[in-house]
Amino acid sequence: MGHETFEGATGATRTPFPPSVPDRELRRMRDMLDGVFAFVGLLSADGVLVEANHAAVEALGLCREDIIGKPLWDTYYWSHARASREMMRNAVERAALGEVVRSDFVVRAGDEKFIVIDATFAPLREDGRVTQIVVSAVDVTQRVSHAETARKIRHQLETAQRIAHIGSWHWDFAAGTLGWSDQCYRLMGWDPAGPRATLDAFRAAVHPADCAAVEAALGRAVEAGAPADIEHRVVWPNGDVHIIHQLGEAEFDVNGKPVRMIGTSRDVTVLRNTCDELVEEKLHAEAASQTKSRFLANMSHELRTPLNAIIGFSELLLNGDGLSAAKANEYLNDIHASGKHLLCVINDILDISRIEAGKVDVRDETLAAGDLIEAAQRMVRARAEDAGVELRCHAGSAALTLKVDRRLMMQALLNFLSNAIKFTESGGRVDIEVRRNTQGGADIVVRDTGIGMSADDVTRVGERFLQADGRLSRKYEGTGLGLVIAKRLVELHGGELVVQSKLGAGTAMTIKLPPARVISAAPALAAASVKR
Repeated sequence: MGHETFEGATGATRTPFPPSVPDRELRRMRDMLDGVFAFVGLLSADGVLVEANHAAVEALGLCREDIIGKPLWDTYYWSHARASREMMRNAVERAALGEVVRSDFVVRAGDEKFIVIDATFAPLREDGRVTQIVVSAVDVTQRVSHAETARKIRHQLETAQRIAHIGSWHWDFAAGTLGWSDQCYRLMGWDPAGPRATLDAFRAAVHPADCAAVEAALGRAVEAGAPADIEHRVVWPNGDVHIIHQLGEAEFDVNGKPVRMIGTSRDVTVLRNTCDELVEEKLHAEAASQTKSRFLANMSHELRTPLNAIIGFSELLLNGDGLSAAKANEYLNDIHASGKHLLCVINDILDISRIEAGKVDVRDETLAAGDLIEAAQRMVRARAEDAGVELRCHAGSAALTLKVDRRLMMQALLNFLSNAIKFTESGGRVDIEVRRNTQGGADIVVRDTGIGMSADDVTRVGERFLQADGRLSRKYEGTGLGLVIAKRLVELHGGELVVQSKLGAGTAMTIKLPPARVISAAPALAAASVKR
């Protein structure tokens, strides 16, 4: 078998024992190797196993004859997989060329048991030529298992942090260094594979308006080891602003001095934006509720007033045996007027209820825009005459053919015209005009020289439950519901109501119909101008 050799667990090459080594010393060395709780074997240069210690043989329930004299890759240990045998053959061939080879291998340690070994192949030389190979190996199954478990836990933690938008970090106070999980980098809009995080880089990313609060929190953490709990904004490299919630706890040395802080970072941008939206919606809901209450109170007044008049005058007629015919006729006219007003209020309430419930259908028909506005101005002509208001109708330089619901569009136009006449003093003027706009649609404009509206009132035109608000409706009569009805009718056509007004300078109500509502442009209709 040649010279006896010895190879330690480290795989360092030693010179073979010369023949002069006493047998007693060789036996002692063999006993030492057999007592090692690791695999130690000796291979020929071509990979045949010529010697192995006790741990390599008896511990697996094998006989020496099962493995000695065979190529190492053909022994029981590697009988489970061809790939393992090829890895072992490759390691032996490299060692035979003079290379110290170290690698992990999966080997069979029983019928259903496999272990991972950390094996080293070290060449032994004689006269500069590799004559034998010492192989040593230790069982690292537990270490590998722990490493794999740690890897899985780390992967699970990183995945959970990424899904929850939570990162973990630690801050070494003395060294002034930061350690961040990958998710911490993502929360800042940074690449985890990029430059490592530093305090200066973090501070530079904090929103300028939040720097003082963050610095104060960091200062308290360093000086007193106080827990950190702060929300602040960070500016990403692309300019996006995110809100980060930081939580941290300090750790102390044996002298009670804070040495580091460990904490988490969480992106709460969506949460905070949602909270802000909910608060805003709550305020809007409360305002709408208050407005609705005022509306209902005003509407109750609008309903009670004509009803009281009807009941009062009818009682006078029933009990007025000595009433003159003229007085009785006056009371009857009052009852009739109150009844008409009450009917208008009820109709407005029913109309807005149907519109809000989506129960109003738009039935399109083709009609000339000039015919529509002329018909509308004829219907309010008498009212304009009574008010001493001049009424003008302009068909425009290119009369348009529209596809609209005649009844609904007429209802909207009559409301705008009636309001314009109502709020224009005697001697004023109301114009109604139709024209093609630059977007290819049509504009129908009702413009007056009346009292106008404040900028605040303009922004509130058409809001629900605001139409019956008191001062103007009490002075000029009406609930104001007609305006919101008209606005909804325009919107049912896919259009938009644009209001331009200034106190004391009049108002312009523009119905902007989309291009889909314009069929064609026809020869111009002659403009009509009538003083009423």
